[in-house]
Amino acid sequence: MSGFRAYFENLKDAKLGGVLFLSSDESRHLCGALRAQKSDKVDVFDLSGTVLECEISVSSPKKAELKILSRRDLKDGRPQIILAQCMPKGKTFDDIIKSAIQLGATAIIPVVSERTIVRFSDGKDRLSKLEKWRAQIVEAVKQSANMLALKIFEPVDFGDFIKRADFFVPRECARIVASLDAENPKPVLSILDEKNPSGVCVLIGPEGDLSKEEYKAAYLAGFAPATLGDSVMKSDVAASFSISVCSAFFQKKSQ
Repeated sequence: MSGFRAYFENLKDAKLGGVLFLSSDESRHLCGALRAQKSDKVDVFDLSGTVLECEISVSSPKKAELKILSRRDLKDGRPQIILAQCMPKGKTFDDIIKSAIQLGATAIIPVVSERTIVRFSDGKDRLSKLEKWRAQIVEAVKQSANMLALKIFEPVDFGDFIKRADFFVPRECARIVASLDAENPKPVLSILDEKNPSGVCVLIGPEGDLSKEEYKAAYLAGFAPATLGDSVMKSDVAASFSISVCSAFFQKKSQ
């Protein structure tokens, strides 16, 4: 693995010995900000699990050219760790995306719940946000070197998420909701130990928490109420904490 990483939208048809022309943004980052030079090796990824080892043939902050040396199609044997996040306001969701990827999440589902402040005018608005979030994913992949495939869904309304839970969450995954509502919620790790699943989906509420009706719907859909400890956490901290616990559980399980 090289010390430099760059994003290319689609590597499906890339051929060994061929040349990649990076976008202006990627060229500026690689050859401008990182000061990569001619003959430096670069790992180029496309978020599908394909990685090309390349060598810089033209080091230009405007249009870098890379020669393709070898190809790796990464086999993803990771347990699925799915974050269903009720969206917070502002740029907090951007930070959640980057942290989730670095901590080992394999998929992120943005959820619009009753108390979610963020709203979308139409499908076009949702797609626009999705493209913006992909840029956050690319940044996180470069930071973490976690170049395995990662999926982020279009924003979905809470009710639709619950109704289509079987679509979003594979059967082998445990379902957990961080709960301030239940009388005796169990710690995330205790739930995982009891269920011993091969994957997990964690549902995190928005600022202001889920409503009573949303909690009830989540429980009926098989989401077990979980406590994250004695402190009441902000949504971004709750997401990072939950994914960290899940990642640690599956790491221990694989040993």
